[in-house]
Amino acid sequence: MTHELGHALAWFGHSGNASDIMYSARSTKTTISTRDGRHLSQIYSY
Repeated sequence: MTHELGHALAWFGHSGNASDIMYSARSTKTTISTRDGRHLSQIYSY
């Protein structure tokens, strides 16, 4: 569910890193990694 929320927040594509929420394979991960956080900051920074 957290992964799909990332797509809803305008995150296109997937991460190649298995520790990221946006990794393409199914996961039970529910917290964002540092890499995920940096990417979201890039999406929403002005």
